[in-house]
Amino acid sequence: MDATATAVLSAFSVVLGQQEGDRRLAEQNLTALEVLETYPVILANMIADEQVAVAMRQLAGVTLKRYVLSHWSRSDSSNFAPPETTEEVS
Repeated sequence: MDATATAVLSAFSVVLGQQEGDRRLAEQNLTALEVLETYPVILANMIADEQVAVAMRQLAGVTLKRYVLSHWSRSDSSNFAPPETTEEVS
């Protein structure tokens, strides 16, 4: 698992209350990570990884769904927020 995936898992752990830390800071970290091109791939890999806790996998699924609704295509969504998903990811 790379550093970005580890950062996402760590932030998810704080958000879910499984680890000591400031929830708002963890949410800000996730927002900062959201602009990375690899972010949706990391979320998809977490969903598929059976070694990741079920709660984390579920949160990754919900987060990926929200990401897709917001970033998939500038022309398809009134809720679009940059960055637009690249061809490599889609």
